[in-house]
Amino acid sequence: MKITAHGIICDDIRREDNGKLLIIGAYDGGFVPGKIPVQFPLSLWLTVHGVDVGTHDFKLQLVFPDDKKFESEGELEVLDDAMPASMFFIGFPAAITGFGEIVGTVWVNSCEIEFIRVPVIESEQVRG
Repeated sequence: MKITAHGIICDDIRREDNGKLLIIGAYDGGFVPGKIPVQFPLSLWLTVHGVDVGTHDFKLQLVFPDDKKFESEGELEVLDDAMPASMFFIGFPAAITGFGEIVGTVWVNSCEIEFIRVPVIESEQVRG
């Protein structure tokens, strides 16, 4: 089965009292910073599909413009291979120092999957 992954980059992810997850400030068409450089916390909801039941090694990498990186690695536990496995990375440090793209890649059992590209777009505010 082919392994695929999808991600949502946002400002925060919270769990409601009823167990539902709440995505706050999702970035859809691009990230438009008010100034450059800027540092702030980001969050990521990552789903991985097509992985067999069991425990699998993973490595996550988000590459920001100017090659700044956020990386994490660990184990992904899949309980039902008919359902996507979810991972949450909440409040990790992000540094935007230039324009370009935020590119997300995950490796599961050495299988490399690019799961997201978010452009960093210059705003009128930044141009001055």
